[in-house]
Amino acid sequence: MKLAIPTSALKVDAKYPNILFAGEKFRRLILKDVDLRIRDEAGKTIAFDLPSVSILSPTRNVPPKEFKGIPSVLGDDFLDAKGFCLHFDPSKREAFLFSEEI
Repeated sequence: MKLAIPTSALKVDAKYPNILFAGEKFRRLILKDVDLRIRDEAGKTIAFDLPSVSILSPTRNVPPKEFKGIPSVLGDDFLDAKGFCLHFDPSKREAFLFSEEI
């Protein structure tokens, strides 16, 4: 929703067309050939390509404000695609990605 991706132009995933997330049912749509950019700890932008990412579309008509509190999520397929390791230590309020490839 934030990126205003026209979901009507995307195809439904054949293997897993519907998923449950945050207590809601979504259609799983596929956005192909994605150029993703992240910033490192120094603020330098790192760009890389992903063959596809899933875009979730609610199966029921829900006001956008109900989804406002749900963050954008990159799943473990993103981590695996570029060899990332996720470090998360909630006691230190610390989280970061690490990759030897990038």
